[in-house]
Amino acid sequence: GEGLWERLGRVPALKGQGDRPLIWVHAVSVGEVLAVSRLIKELDAALPDCFVGVSTTTRTGQALARERFGADRVFYCPLDLPWAVRAYLNALKPRLLVLAETEFWPNLLSGCFRRQIPVAVVNARVSDRSWPRYRRLRLLWRPFLSRLSRVLAQSQTDAERLKAIGCLPERVEVAGNLKFDVRAGEEADATRVLKALKLGLRLVVAGSTLEGEEVALLEAWPRLLEADPRLVLVLAPRHPERFAAVARLIEESGIPWKRRSNWREQPAGAIKLLQAGQIVLLDTIGELASVYSLASVAFVGGSLVAAGGHNPLEPAQFGVPVVVGPHYANFRAITEDLRAHNGLRVAEKEGLAGVLIELLQDQAVAAEMGERAKQVFEQQAGPTVRSVEALRTLITPEPVPANAIHSDPVHANGIHATPVQAQPAQAETVQTDAVQNESVHAEPFHSGSGVEAKSLSNGKRGLLLPLVPAYRLALWLRERRLGTNLERVKRLRWPVVSIGNLSTGGAGKTPLTIALAKALVRHHLRVDVLSRGYGRKDQAASHVVTGGSAEEFGDEPLLIAREAGVPVYVATLRYDAGVLAEGDAAAIAFLGEEQKPVVHLLDDGFQHRQLHRDVDIVLLDRQDWTATLLPAGNLREPVKAIHRASIVAIPADDPRLEEDLRAWGWQGPIWRLHRRMEIPTIDGPVAAFCGIARPEQFLAGLEAGGLQVAVRKAFPDHHSYETKDLESLTTAARAAGAAALITTEKDLVRLGGMSSRFGDFLPLKTAGLRVEIEDEGQAVEGLLKRLKPSPSRPAM
Repeated sequence: GEGLWERLGRVPALKGQGDRPLIWVHAVSVGEVLAVSRLIKELDAALPDCFVGVSTTTRTGQALARERFGADRVFYCPLDLPWAVRAYLNALKPRLLVLAETEFWPNLLSGCFRRQIPVAVVNARVSDRSWPRYRRLRLLWRPFLSRLSRVLAQSQTDAERLKAIGCLPERVEVAGNLKFDVRAGEEADATRVLKALKLGLRLVVAGSTLEGEEVALLEAWPRLLEADPRLVLVLAPRHPERFAAVARLIEESGIPWKRRSNWREQPAGAIKLLQAGQIVLLDTIGELASVYSLASVAFVGGSLVAAGGHNPLEPAQFGVPVVVGPHYANFRAITEDLRAHNGLRVAEKEGLAGVLIELLQDQAVAAEMGERAKQVFEQQAGPTVRSVEALRTLITPEPVPANAIHSDPVHANGIHATPVQAQPAQAETVQTDAVQNESVHAEPFHSGSGVEAKSLSNGKRGLLLPLVPAYRLALWLRERRLGTNLERVKRLRWPVVSIGNLSTGGAGKTPLTIALAKALVRHHLRVDVLSRGYGRKDQAASHVVTGGSAEEFGDEPLLIAREAGVPVYVATLRYDAGVLAEGDAAAIAFLGEEQKPVVHLLDDGFQHRQLHRDVDIVLLDRQDWTATLLPAGNLREPVKAIHRASIVAIPADDPRLEEDLRAWGWQGPIWRLHRRMEIPTIDGPVAAFCGIARPEQFLAGLEAGGLQVAVRKAFPDHHSYETKDLESLTTAARAAGAAALITTEKDLVRLGGMSSRFGDFLPLKTAGLRVEIEDEGQAVEGLLKRLKPSPSRPAM
């Protein structure tokens, strides 16, 4: 399953950490991630010289953590196996481990203690249900708990229980519940849609429900409608794996209903206003907290059944009256505080309808109750500040070197594992004859650090040839998973045209995407582009704003949005980007605007097999035909993979390549692409720099266009520019007597506002790569014929 290899000891790289010491925060699942959300932001601000990494155990927790904190610092916690824990501690070398609530794992704790890494517990609690078990096993726990550096308990009861099972009294203090400090982030998409669709209706939001509670709510629903016919019930099951079962339950009840996720998957024009009496199944993750803000009254689940309840503070923060069942042991202190201030009602299953009706009918009482709930929430704020202050005192000097550790006290066997350290990527360059021409004062390409970059295709990368069979095996295994449906392939409502290639970059996918998008628009289609958004910090699905930055959306999506003039959406899983795009299309239909057939262009999508595509366009050039597989070469897949393609696109200036393709057996369409570089006129020598996959092509194009290139610097692909890079470029350009700097359009996007620092004395120019499809009209008509209609999809 997802994250399995990480959990078994394959340590992920934490991008952005650099040389900063790591604070490792572990939050098991969704509830713990929500609890530490504000704590992590405050740690970032209070300890800027440290890097805060976040681990989770569950898939849902991982998804929410990536959305909240960014994927570059989120990883799966290793299983509590000696070699897995050892690999993580050796590789990450955390300066501090912070556990949320009571996530005690013997091997992880032992490994930290032996390395003299402080361990703190925040939001610590011992629930009524787990207290007897901890008490019985206190002699086993004491050796571990007595060595914890700091334990910050939710309540005095929790503090006493933690001392009783082994925590040292002088290291335990009551900091309060971090969940009092949790506030919903920005408004969720579901909240925005519900606002538009409810139009005068009132919402009852039932959140975090468990099995048995949905039945009780459905039984109570007719009585609620009799009391107030303007109601809509929003039902949000706690666990995603129950979404389908709850959907069947609602369907069998005969009550009209809508599935929240379908709003983005419906065809344009199909989205309808909510009707009184309907149920909305909120089958998404991370949107419930925001949706609570629309509730006239909220029921917090897990409390009608003996499960201990869930957090009532999520609706309380919005001034919403809260109702829970009698089983709230997991949040006893919070619930009783709200109850004591008349900010919450407790109802047995039989009396649930009556309590909800009372609050719906007496809006003055409900408003006062909601206001008191909000006051309790605000008065209890402060645990985050206390927790941060306590954790600051635990940041220690460099811990004992990991290689001094030979074993952990708890082991299953004698296996020792050494983590594989990823080597930093080097810019791959190939010097052309033009580069070596002394008449234009050519210099070798340099990396961003000023060290000469050498070709990796020979030499160092040749050493990686023994790893190619392992990579080939991985490709074969993935084909098996896809062929046997072990790896799920999702479908979007509208057709998908993928533009991809076989190599690691530099084939011209982005210029072709821009050209094809414009061509389809000229054919009266509504076009959008779905992209991964490589290098961006926020991993949530987003609509690219042309005025945004590469850090927000990625350089290539931002360039496409600006040049093609079509909507661009980014997400790690392109399906999520497509769902967002189709949701926007539905919103346009809702607003009554004219609709056109929609086509999704999937940027760099040939290897993104998780999303079904109707047409695969693959770019191929002569270098791909003779290249080697990763990691020794640049090929992501062998050349035979083009048999999956629908269309092959090749450079128009290489007619022999088309002959070779036909002789090899390719019988499908071949597009011939004409590439031209738009080069500005510059009087005098230039200093050229770029951070692209094939910098030699950019340089050769400049010289072919008549520019005198005096300085050349190549940065790694998708390089994030810093002040020192600009200073180095300026110094080199002045020394060479350059009249201007010149770079690619993609690099200009990554520079953002930094591009203005060069000034008029050394202007920054850009050279743009343009792609034209030979016989464009015929090519596009042939493409559209391949987009066959289906019962759920109209013809193009």
